[in-house]
Amino acid sequence: MKRKLGMFLISLGVCGPAVQLPAASDYLAESVKRIQPAIVTILTYDSQGRLLSQAVGFFVNEQGHFVTCLSVFEGAYRAAIRTSEGAEYPVARVLADNIEGGLVKLSADIPGQKAVMPLRMAAVSPEITDPVIVVSAAAKPRQAFSEGIVVVIRNTPLIGPVYQISAPVEPNLAGSPVLNGRAEAIGVAVTRKLEEQNVNFAIDMERLLSVEPSQGRGKAIREWVADISANPLGPPNHAYHEAIAFVYAGKYQKALDLLKKASEAGTQAPQPWLYIGFCHAELGRYLEAVQAYEQAIKLKSDYAEAYYYMALAQGQLGRPMEAVETCKKAVSIKPTMPEGHWLLGLSYAKLNRYSEAIDALKKAVEVRPGYAEAYHDLGMVYGQLGRHQEALEAF
Repeated sequence: MKRKLGMFLISLGVCGPAVQLPAASDYLAESVKRIQPAIVTILTYDSQGRLLSQAVGFFVNEQGHFVTCLSVFEGAYRAAIRTSEGAEYPVARVLADNIEGGLVKLSADIPGQKAVMPLRMAAVSPEITDPVIVVSAAAKPRQAFSEGIVVVIRNTPLIGPVYQISAPVEPNLAGSPVLNGRAEAIGVAVTRKLEEQNVNFAIDMERLLSVEPSQGRGKAIREWVADISANPLGPPNHAYHEAIAFVYAGKYQKALDLLKKASEAGTQAPQPWLYIGFCHAELGRYLEAVQAYEQAIKLKSDYAEAYYYMALAQGQLGRPMEAVETCKKAVSIKPTMPEGHWLLGLSYAKLNRYSEAIDALKKAVEVRPGYAEAYHDLGMVYGQLGRHQEALEAF
């Protein structure tokens, strides 16, 4: 752990002489101070100009786009950000949201001559036991962070990786960046109260950051708040969001009980059925999972994610032919879904259709360069064909 913490400090250029070193906490406090310009305080107001809430967010690019927790804006009419230097700028537009992840991306109206220092996004996903640091906008560096490790990693539908972390996430830290040992953001800090216990997570941002702004330039705060409040799966649907939190924590039976209520509250929404299927699959009930995914597809015929997860369940049931056809539907709807191409390749390989498997796996790594699982499986297929040099290159 100390060696990895040292990597964090070195990455920020704060590694000092080899003798008479201050305590590690001193170095960490100084390091946090260096990245504070990327952290902002978010202020929300009602239609009368009264302060509603205060939270944390952080810049993700030089255009002044920032990310925070969706719940911050409940009931908001307008919002502003305050930088580490004390300057305040109005929030201009909501650019994208992820309801299941509880995240939102927004833009701030910052004058062109003002430089914005965004955080670097992690290029490599963390592993279990890797150190993490949750950084806030507190004025005093020693009060601006908490430390911990990655405890569990769970890939979650409509979100991606969710990292359960041991670092405390106090109310003033929700929406803060969670950093890896290279001072890169791996996700957004959130905390959920489950069975009278606070459980802390870092929610992956890749899906959120890849979404193009709705209506071209996004929406005004008040318009977006009205839309999301009217959404049957928005924050008012407490059963759905509590169920998602149980999925974060890997408590799938608890999630199922709540998802049944959520599916009744949002009768035309396919997402609860997607999660019902996912929970059944995680509990080893693959037939029930397929039935739930079929229900999701009845509600949304072009639901690529439901086809993908149904193909996974079909593979577990020993039905690779069905999985191939289901994967084809998923990637025809969403050609940019790398995991769909990966699963198609894997399903072809199970049928000894190696040439088609190679094509699908190559497509997966084309869509997502650095897709480790797809490269590994591509190497395995080349090995089956005796193409050992190509296998080595893929590995």
